[in-house]
Amino acid sequence: MSITYSSDAAISVSIWTTTLLAGEYGNSAIFDNTGTLYNDLIVGGVIEGGSTTVLVGESFDIYIGALYDKDTTTTAGGGIDTGFDPGTPAEEAVDVAFVKANLILFESVSVEATTPDVAQGYNFNPKGCAAFFNGILPQKIFFTLHNSTGAALGTGSALNSVGVTYT
Repeated sequence: MSITYSSDAAISVSIWTTTLLAGEYGNSAIFDNTGTLYNDLIVGGVIEGGSTTVLVGESFDIYIGALYDKDTTTTAGGGIDTGFDPGTPAEEAVDVAFVKANLILFESVSVEATTPDVAQGYNFNPKGCAAFFNGILPQKIFFTLHNSTGAALGTGSALNSVGVTYT
């Protein structure tokens, strides 16, 4: 068996970088695997703080979700709140009262223990996505960021992916 890696590709998270206020949730665009047919997807990135300093001990929580309908292009169904609509517009902010019960934690990005600064970037290590779905990468996945801090995000957050194929 051999492993092939695709080129690095961004997953759109523009709402994470411009309008995600303290306590809010926001989706990425849907990653569509129906054409690429990757066995796994390695995802990592950075969350960029804004003009207000986040506090030590706060975190940015990233959740992963999947769509069970291959024809779905906009609404993130399958037990996820109907207020989520990563298709039109490409991403959408979600009510701060959203209940996290159905979300799968992908990564919790903790604020550094030393003195944080404004516009600080918080990188998170890449990890495979198939493991979150019993080893099978769903046809369509998306990511939800919960800004668990007391500050709005700034410009610069990014989510990048590399597809993995086994032959």
